[in-house]
Amino acid sequence: MHLFRKKVTLVNTNRKEEMESKKKLLADAGLWVHTWETEPVPVTGQGAGLRPSDWAGKTMVNKDEQRIVYHLEVLKDDQYQAMKILMEAVGVDLQGE
Repeated sequence: MHLFRKKVTLVNTNRKEEMESKKKLLADAGLWVHTWETEPVPVTGQGAGLRPSDWAGKTMVNKDEQRIVYHLEVLKDDQYQAMKILMEAVGVDLQGE
């Protein structure tokens, strides 16, 4: 059961495509993978924390995609195997040849 086993976060990124591709690589290798996303909470003082510079310009720009952070974690027992799979996928030579 994965509920009571230690887990390690391997990837923190703001690119959903990157997280999905790494999740697929690890799942295809038979590893348990858990992903989730968070949005940082702005630190504000009084009021809503709106700045006039957020509204400066001709159109409103939606920055939601820039703020969301995607996380990927695996079981601690599978950490090094997962790291090896991810590093080999980007072309790192682990044999030292």
